[in-house]
Amino acid sequence: MQGFDPVALWAIIRETLGLWLWPLLALASVLLLAVTAGALRLRAAAGSWRRPLIAALVGGIIATAIAFLLVPGWSHARLSALAAPVDVVVALAISLLPGAVVAGVIFSLVSVTCARRLRRG
Repeated sequence: MQGFDPVALWAIIRETLGLWLWPLLALASVLLLAVTAGALRLRAAAGSWRRPLIAALVGGIIATAIAFLLVPGWSHARLSALAAPVDVVVALAISLLPGAVVAGVIFSLVSVTCARRLRRG
């Protein structure tokens, strides 16, 4: 850990993402606020966390599976390029990001909906 430098890591991320860095950071911030707001509304309404979490898990798994199949196409490769175990692990790691975004959006929407229903009835 002696060579770990957060400033160098930030420079690498900035150079790698280029112009996409700021929109992605904004999207991550909005998603974090939406998930937090949904969780706080659900907690204030004393609702169950089961439905939002299951919906987010199912949606995230489906989105990850779809993204996993699309990852080779992003690099102009065929699906048969996922031959070695390391290729599969890297493709899965890359596809977890869209899956997590979808899961966060679904959790936010379902938790707010559940909290509204609990307050009405």
